[in-house]
Amino acid sequence: MMNAVGELVINRTRMLGRLAELEKLADVLNFSKARMSDKVTEFQEKHEFQQDRRCAKPSSRCSTTSSRTASRRTRIRSRRILQLHPLL
Repeated sequence: MMNAVGELVINRTRMLGRLAELEKLADVLNFSKARMSDKVTEFQEKHEFQQDRRCAKPSSRCSTTSSRTASRRTRIRSRRILQLHPLL
């Protein structure tokens, strides 16, 4: 009986150590997720600005693709919101 109690204490200590490691990994993962989201947003804003600037030229063909681009942006933003809010 004492051996069983000793094994339970050892296993509990081992599980608590693993739980602490998992919590650290979750923190690192959440930090990386937030950083990646920021970089994607920064990249998207940078390239959207460049595309809008090209469309300002009178000879550009952006008028036909502007509605497709706008709907694509909406889909991307919706997808990002769903990824950031898993309960939705």
